[in-house]
Amino acid sequence: MGKVRLLHLEDNAADTELVELALQEAGMDWDVVRVESRDAFVAALEGGGFHIVVSDYTLPTFNGLQALREAKVRRPDLAFLFFTGSLGEERAVEALKAGATDFVAKERQDRLVPALQRAVKEAEERSARREAEEALRATKEWLQHVVSSSPAFLYSLRVVGQTLVPDWVSANIEQLLGYVPGELDAPDWWLEHVHPEDRERVLDQVPKLLGEGHAVREYRLRRKDGEYRWVLDEQKLVRNSAGNPIEVLGSQSDITDRKQAELRLREREEQYRLLFDSNPHPMWVFEKETLAFLAVNDATVQHYGYSRSELLSMTIKDIRPPEEVPALMAELKSLSWPRSASLRVWKHRRKDGSIIDVETGSNPIAFQGRQAVLVLGHDVTEKKRLETQLLQSQKMEAIGQLAGGVAHDFNNLLGVITGYTDLLLKDLGELHPGVRRAEQIRKAADRASGLTRQLLAFSRKQMLQPKVLDLNAVVLDVEKMLQRLIGEDIQLVTVLSDSLGRVKADPGQIEQVIVNLAVNARDAMPKGGKLIIETANIDLDGHYAGTRTEVTPGPYTMLAVSDTGHGMSAETMSHIFEPFYTTKEEGKGTGLGLSTVFGIVKQSGGHVSVYSEMGKGTTFRVYLPRVEDNGEAAAVVAALPEPQRARTETILLVEDAEVLRLMIGEMLETAGYQVLVGGSPEQALEVVEAHSGPIHLLLTDVVMPGMSGPQVAERVKALWPEVRVLYTSGYTDEAIVHHGILEGGTNFLQKPFTTDGLLRKVREVLDA
Repeated sequence: MGKVRLLHLEDNAADTELVELALQEAGMDWDVVRVESRDAFVAALEGGGFHIVVSDYTLPTFNGLQALREAKVRRPDLAFLFFTGSLGEERAVEALKAGATDFVAKERQDRLVPALQRAVKEAEERSARREAEEALRATKEWLQHVVSSSPAFLYSLRVVGQTLVPDWVSANIEQLLGYVPGELDAPDWWLEHVHPEDRERVLDQVPKLLGEGHAVREYRLRRKDGEYRWVLDEQKLVRNSAGNPIEVLGSQSDITDRKQAELRLREREEQYRLLFDSNPHPMWVFEKETLAFLAVNDATVQHYGYSRSELLSMTIKDIRPPEEVPALMAELKSLSWPRSASLRVWKHRRKDGSIIDVETGSNPIAFQGRQAVLVLGHDVTEKKRLETQLLQSQKMEAIGQLAGGVAHDFNNLLGVITGYTDLLLKDLGELHPGVRRAEQIRKAADRASGLTRQLLAFSRKQMLQPKVLDLNAVVLDVEKMLQRLIGEDIQLVTVLSDSLGRVKADPGQIEQVIVNLAVNARDAMPKGGKLIIETANIDLDGHYAGTRTEVTPGPYTMLAVSDTGHGMSAETMSHIFEPFYTTKEEGKGTGLGLSTVFGIVKQSGGHVSVYSEMGKGTTFRVYLPRVEDNGEAAAVVAALPEPQRARTETILLVEDAEVLRLMIGEMLETAGYQVLVGGSPEQALEVVEAHSGPIHLLLTDVVMPGMSGPQVAERVKALWPEVRVLYTSGYTDEAIVHHGILEGGTNFLQKPFTTDGLLRKVREVLDA
């Protein structure tokens, strides 16, 4: 502590010298400073630096007891020793009670030095003890502050055998559990507050703690209000000098918020996992760098045909056709991390080698610490096929509208040519040199009329006269004719169902379908082969109809025509029903055969499917709706009667096309009928009102400007209820003809018609 300094309060300098001499003789190099007045003494105390005060008891201005009090006020730890002549027992006791360290009588100088040494030592010890106590107090205050402001509370557990008994808890336990320390005196309070589900796990870890000396665990503790809170419990074992465990020091902090956040995170992860695994569409994750699959869901496994282990050993390039890989790599380069997305359709390859169209949505994500891409795939192969079907259907519909319109207008012109040719032939007589030329005109018109009928069949605008049919009977009726048609080098085989359902269709048109398909098959087998015609009952379900936009589910009767010819490519099959499309040499086909089949079947409520492979032949399947049989089924059209002469009946002719009106009027008048003519519906009604005699027949076009044929008929019947009606047209979309099929009881004559055909139909209607 450095050199000892002694403050001597003494009015006699000789006594100070005596003190110095005693110190020197004892070998103690102390500094001695003498003061004799109160003021000097107080000033020396306040100046500090002294280790001990030696004072006489009796002084001129004040006594030693007063000096002792002054010293205790200013320097309480300073040693104070009385060195006086006679103190007396009573004063000595008073001095010691006031805080004096010791007293030595001047006549006992031999006791001075030991007393001084002892007093200084005790003063040093007191000072050190006071400093330690102050430091301890400050430390306790600091620890108390740390504990009270900490979210964790501290505790200790006594080790009793293999059991831990609560011993002490810090006051801030109230913040966590709601208890104050005094409320937790029960020896088993800690274990009793552990959640029952966690208690066994916590007890199982006690031996490990006692063995290893440290434990960290998480469990739930019950608060005073009954709520359970998650705590993080860190424990440290304390051992005695013999190495035996005596105490466990621990701290517990509330981690409920963290556990709840972890629970929510796990729930979200579980939801995402559930969405991933149970998604009906393929989903997978692949690494951006290596393109390796990192995760795949069940739908991916099922849809692509690979096992999960196979996929996880592959890269996404392995499910792409080689030609798609460069575009894939370019797409991946365009994706940016952490956020970018891509949606497009790719070609993918399944394990069986089949190629499918897949619309994928790709999003960059972090997965297992790596940059990855999450992909949701949607197989749109069927969707694209249906879109193609729809576009094809729309194209065919547009072509049909065009073909029907052309055929209708052309029919009117052909009607004029045919009609006037018939009249001309009658005028010329059989021996006239112009007869042969007129007959050639008539033949050319007939061929042209056949083409227009085919166009009308394709456009579904021709007039059908449906009947309940047995397709087997129709096939058998045309079988002999077909054998002559296809030639001897082609074997004709018929496989007809014994219990075939009936259909409602126009017999003549169905025969046309069979003939056209047979001719098409013949042309596909130039070196001979086999033509197979089959019939069967087929039920088309919703799945089949779902893949074909034009099909309604239900019971059908199927007519299949197959050949063993050269077959067709997919490109050819996409055009075969278009009019004037043909793969035959020029001059060997009009391209209307299959389009006619298409139109007839469609107009009859059915549909046509085709399957073909190059070099393996072709099969056309015609599906017609099955109907209940309401009597004997008809298979052929009855023979037409010869035309009869007129009986001078009156016919009202309504036709807006002037050239046709003149021609038809001349045909009827030549046959002996009285003809009233109306160039328009309005003009025809005026003629009716002005005519005084009866009108036996109304012969009217169906489609006319301003008023339809049925509307004209209704107005005329209001004046002449008994009038018969015969409609003519190339086609009609009016109410009298529903989708091109005549309703029962309607009299109709298809344009173009011959003179005989007109007169026969007029006579039939008048005589009915």
